[in-house]
Amino acid sequence: MEFMKKNLLGKSFEEILSEVALLGEKPFRAKQIWHFIYVKGVKSFLEMTSLSNELRNKLEESYTLQRPKIITEQKSSDGTIKYLLQLHDGKEIETVYIPSISRGTLCISSQVGCNMGCTFCHTGTQKMVRNLLAEEIVAQVMLVKDILNDFGTNNNHEEDDDDEIEEDSSTPLKRAISNVVYMGMGEPLQNYKEVVKSIKTLNHQEGLAISRRKITVSTCGIIPKIEQLYKDIPVNLSISIHAPNNTLRTSIMPINKQYPLEDLIKVAQDYYNNSNAKRITFVYLMIKGVNDSDQHLKELAKIGKQVPSKFNLIPFHAWDGCDYESSTPERIQYFSDYLHNIGFTSTTRKTRGEDILAACGQLKSKTIREKKFWEK
Repeated sequence: MEFMKKNLLGKSFEEILSEVALLGEKPFRAKQIWHFIYVKGVKSFLEMTSLSNELRNKLEESYTLQRPKIITEQKSSDGTIKYLLQLHDGKEIETVYIPSISRGTLCISSQVGCNMGCTFCHTGTQKMVRNLLAEEIVAQVMLVKDILNDFGTNNNHEEDDDDEIEEDSSTPLKRAISNVVYMGMGEPLQNYKEVVKSIKTLNHQEGLAISRRKITVSTCGIIPKIEQLYKDIPVNLSISIHAPNNTLRTSIMPINKQYPLEDLIKVAQDYYNNSNAKRITFVYLMIKGVNDSDQHLKELAKIGKQVPSKFNLIPFHAWDGCDYESSTPERIQYFSDYLHNIGFTSTTRKTRGEDILAACGQLKSKTIREKKFWEK
């Protein structure tokens, strides 16, 4: 059997420390290796010039720093870039880079496929295959940083506390990837352990040093995990609500049967009270004739009054085989103006990458559909 090298890319500091101990080296070597991987972005152990030749050769013989393989790279007319990546076992995921003047947002995946079954989501038509490991999540960031030559830069705008993908400042960006959002393929909180582990690696101040205030986890509402998240690592929370009452939400988002709106609002209140978040983001996909009536708007406003929040209104992005259409720009603006006029922050997210199927709800890899797999 061919010897398989262990991949250290994306590993936590504790894991690297453990591997260094197995080699009989002192703990400070782990700090050196960590620095080379996450600050310098080296791709070979032979580049770790402060290590002895003997140690570099040992590392090169037993370990690797392998990145995912890029299958395709598509660039939108608006500058958005979508990468189809192949993992070590041949499974595929999509990662999207969304640049603007004031921020560079990387939208990363946490699962291959998704089993939430939301009727409007293209990703949801690809059945769940498997969870990603923490190192596979982190590796998406590492790979795109390679491409953008983003190692050795410092983060900026630490005062920003939101996840808005559109630009909101004229201040030039110093770091190509300033924000990371768990909004790609999959439901992050169904892969809770690995997602939290990956966040801690991204946030490590002696490594990638991406502030918690620049990391956003998006969820359709896995209540027990939301409760756990603010205890473990309180990053920005974005809740995909998409309907203002239980009847409608259950019809388009099956998860609502298990975790109804009233319980979701309560846990959002708890998250706000127990985290550093100034407000919770409610994401609302605008679907013509489904959730965009005046009554829906009034119900949505009532939800906002129950928890410090902002609304992120998103035009529905069509994909082949779907029966939905986006609300008109005028209707979306009407929703936004109404919410704004009664005191809420309401943004209309720009459609980014729609021409390459990289917009919200459009991600879907070319992986052959496999039998649904999930282990609690």
